[in-house]
Amino acid sequence: MSIAHRLSALERHHRPVTDVTRVTEETRRRIRELAEHNLRCRSGEEFGRHPLWEIDDNGIVYAAHDGKEITTTLQTAGELFYLMHVEWGCPECVHDEDEQAFYSRASGELVLSRDYFNLPAMGRAERGELQRRVGRGET
Repeated sequence: MSIAHRLSALERHHRPVTDVTRVTEETRRRIRELAEHNLRCRSGEEFGRHPLWEIDDNGIVYAAHDGKEITTTLQTAGELFYLMHVEWGCPECVHDEDEQAFYSRASGELVLSRDYFNLPAMGRAERGELQRRVGRGET
């Protein structure tokens, strides 16, 4: 199976919710709670970070840097992980800026995007990079 075919299959399987009417009030409440927690604990001058979220008067959460509406709880973590990887770099991954995603160098597997993250794939990518470094005598 080619990388393009695998990528296409992954993208079909992990599409974010785009129909806002399908987002339940319970989901909106949980997203708002996660965003509020993040704003209290991980944003501001004392952390050297700008806020990730904006919350409107109706309690709808948006990504602060581009206004994208957050419609799943997974997006809150995906957005945070994605921006951390953009800021710090990810040598074991390839960053596709247009797709706003990171793919494993070793397998081409989607590891992280603003809407999705795959912790097992992140671990596999990191182990692969560590094994390459050990093989080259860099560690």
